Amino acid sequence: MDPTTRVEVAIAKAITSPYAVREVALEIGYGQLAGQDNLAEALRDATERRTFSSDALARLRRLTEGVTRERQTLDQRIAARLKSGWALDRIALIDRAVLRIAIYELWFEPDLSPRVVVSEAVRLAQIFGSPENVRFVNGLLGRIVPESPKANWTPPAEPAVEVATEPEAVSRDVPIAPPLTGDWALDTESTSDQSDLLPAIEYETATLAGWQVRRTIAPAPDPESEPSPEPITDPEPEPL
Repeated sequence: MDPTTRVEVAIAKAITSPYAVREVALEIGYGQLAGQDNLAEALRDATERRTFSSDALARLRRLTEGVTRERQTLDQRIAARLKSGWALDRIALIDRAVLRIAIYELWFEPDLSPRVVVSEAVRLAQIFGSPENVRFVNGLLGRIVPESPKANWTPPAEPAVEVATEPEAVSRDVPIAPPLTGDWALDTESTSDQSDLLPAIEYETATLAGWQVRRTIAPAPDPESEPSPEPITDPEPEPL
């Protein structure tokens, strides 16, 4: 099969997987943040350039329409987890688009496990961003999951078609959040340029079902509020 034929076959193949649907939803969501706010036009363009199964198209419409409808609330949930005084416009657009999708799924897709939601968000950030994007998205979702309706998630009686992404789907050095309970969150150390957007907090760490997790001990002290140490001076020599 020559390269041209392979390209034609790839284009003709219908999109069926939930992850592929998320990729298209991310493209549309990124465009909205960049100023292309006409959802109907974006969906029309997406369906003209790609072929979808009926289930995948229904999912794409539900996801993009839901994120668009709830975007103000979704942004508020993101902003609530940022360091005090920092605005949403400090976040890279790709991160904000990924987070909108993930947070929407945490609140409005009851059959999806939190592990699937976070795994796929991390995967999107990894493919379309950089390692810094991955750490930021993963770290912020690790703070949001315990506050979401899926903090103590249990599978529905009839499980959803989508199952958790296999760990091999994401590189081994990218942590994936486990199901979390109580005040435990994913133990992620962000070293990105956006790490100053997350509040500085002291944690204790533990292993939960094979995953490294952490929970808050107390807010980290403000270095500016601590008294400066007394200067050390040489003692005055005693007179002879």
